[in-house]
Parts: sequence; structure tokens; C-alpha cells
Amino acid sequence: MKGVIRPISRQSDCPVCKNKFQYLPKLGYACPSCKTVPNRFRIDLHYSGNRIFLCSDKQGQALDSYQRGLVLLSHIQHEIDNHIFDPSRYVAAELKRYYCENLIEQWVSDKEKEAEKGQLSYSYIKPLKGHIKNYIKPYFNGKDIRDIRTIDIKDFSQKLPARLSSKTQKNILNALENLFNTLIIDEVIEKKPTFPKISVPEPAIKWCSRELQDKLLNAIPAKHRFIFFLLTRQGLRPAEAVAIKWLDIDLGNGILTVQRTMSDRKIVERTKTKKVRPRLIHPEVLDILRSMPRGLPSIYLFINPNSGKPYLTDSLQRLWKAACKAVGADIELYQATRHSVASMAASSGVSIAIIKEVLGHTDIRTTQKYSHIDVLAQSKVFAAQAKETCIKEQKACG
Repeated sequence: MKGVIRPISRQSDCPVCKNKFQYLPKLGYACPSCKTVPNRFRIDLHYSGNRIFLCSDKQGQALDSYQRGLVLLSHIQHEIDNHIFDPSRYVAAELKRYYCENLIEQWVSDKEKEAEKGQLSYSYIKPLKGHIKNYIKPYFNGKDIRDIRTIDIKDFSQKLPARLSSKTQKNILNALENLFNTLIIDEVIEKKPTFPKISVPEPAIKWCSRELQDKLLNAIPAKHRFIFFLLTRQGLRPAEAVAIKWLDIDLGNGILTVQRTMSDRKIVERTKTKKVRPRLIHPEVLDILRSMPRGLPSIYLFINPNSGKPYLTDSLQRLWKAACKAVGADIELYQATRHSVASMAASSGVSIAIIKEVLGHTDIRTTQKYSHIDVLAQSKVFAAQAKETCIKEQKACG
């Protein structure tokens, strides 16, 4: 056996008579006269040319009896014989480094730093922290990340509350898998467990007509109306519209350059796609802009008259919901603006490639998903049916 078990130094003497504890073969250490025994032990082990002291097992349980030390030493000998012994799994200070809660905290801290550098959206951080606090940490706290297996991930997935949507459950598992991917890159672990695949149904994209858009615009107070008018014509994301400055607008050429956005109530100098692209300004929007007194380049185009500061996307949502309530409509701001711009264009026969450029998508599949390109195809089927019916009626009238 490569190693010996001894009482820790501060318990090497009997607390009653102060004499050294004696080693009793097969029994451990005791004071024969006082009948006392130590209750803290350590394993003194030589491994790979190093001397290692172990005072706890893999779970951090202190060696509080000689028998517990014997069991652990036997297990260590088995690992050494099979070339799988890792001292860091037994050293308390090293062990804590691998606790899930500690690694998660560091990972989230790194994500926050990425957001500060503009490499990650602030809006990603808030729900991530919620997933960790409510689901990931309560399940994995106190566990060594190296001991988590596929069966643990499967059990975690199955124990997520049924009230959570499939998309939310998928997001939680994606966050956890992202953590494991990061730990592999950082060489903290060598491999990750397999994660279950959660299928998320593709929702039908809701959109509305120009008539409903204008009806809702009229229900918005005039002092707030222009930013909503731009959204219904231009198809920008609300978070992009609130971040427009006068320096982004070229009135001579009718060009708008979207180069920043709002994320978690903060203006960040980047777009969602991290690409800066010029957009042609809608003619109706351009006419209004040319009639307005031009502000200084660094001034935001849209200032909330109630606060004297740029609009928050939260404020836009509140104003929009009030307008929907006033006219009896049930449609979200994003659906009635960006989705509707794409869907109306596709229904009118505009090329999907052109719609992609107007919306600033980097992947045409995103445009196809949001623009209801199938609506145009369906209208052609109905038109063909009507034409066939008309021909039959003409022949019948003969």
C-alpha cells in the first residue's frame, strides 16, 4: 500500500493525559489508558515523486475515523493501479476549484466582461443569470464538474418544471452546454456529457396590414408618433431605432446607417449582427426628416419628451400596448413593424433577397422565416383557381 494513515498533527496527543496516541494494528490510533481516540486523520502518500497529504475524500468529507481513512486509501490504491488517480480530486483547496457553483460564477463573470467589450449582448446576461439562479445552481451545487455524466444532464433536463416552454428549457440546456464547451476550451475538463435535444415548434409569425398599422399609429400620442412611424415603414428593430443619431443620417443620399443598438437598457456601439450596413431611407420617413431641424451629429434622433433622454425599448412597448388596447388590436410591436414590413413586401412579390438587405439579415433563412414568402405562392394558387373557374363559366355561356 502506497501511503500511511496518521492523526493530523494537532490531534497526535491524547487530550486527557497528553501522551502520544499509540498505533494499534488493525484498530488504528488510541490512548490505551484513557480510552480516547483522535477524530481527524490524514493520508500521507508518495506519488510521482511528490508527497501528498489528504484529509478528505472526493466529496470533501473529512477523514473522521481511522476506518474511513482505510477505505479511502484502498480506493486510492485501486485508482493508482488503474492509472486514473488524480490528487486534485482529494485536496480540499483543489477540489473546491471544480465545484460547479465556483466555475459557474467565474463563467458568468467572463460573460459580463465580454458584454462590456461589445462581444456579447447585455440582453443575454440577464436571462442567463435567471436560468442559473433558478435551475442550474440548485441542481448542481456542491458537485464536482468532472463527475457530471450524461445521466446527470438527462435527469436535470427531466426535472425542469413542466410549466416552462420548450424554448425556455432549450435555452437553459444551451446555457449549461455553453459552460461545458468553455471548460473544454479552457482545458478544465477533457470531455463533456451528451445533452438531450429539445425540439422547439416554429411559431407562426404574426403580422398586420398597413391599414391596421396606421390605425395604431393614430392611437399613439402625436409627440411619440414619429419613432413608431419609422418602425412601420423602415422595418428596423426597436432597439436599433432608439439608438439612431443624426450622424447616422445622410439626407442628401437618403441613407441611414445602423451602427448601434440598445441592449438591456444600455446603448452599445454595435448592431445585433455586429455588421454596419447602409439602409435606404423610406421615402415617407425621408420627407419628415428633411422637414425637421437637423440636430448635432452626436444627438440622438429620437428623444423622449417625457424624460429628455433617448427612448428605452421598455417605453416603446408600453406606448404600443396602450395603443393596441385603445383600438382593440392584439399584436406585438415587433410583429406589427419589422415582421409586417417583411410580410407585406413578400406578399407583393418583392424578392426575398431584397427584403433580406432591407432588414439587414446576415442569413437569408432568417428572412424566409419572418417574411411569409409562402403567402405569395398561395395567392398565385388561388388566382389560378379563379382563372380556371372563369374559363369554365365562359364556355358554359357559350
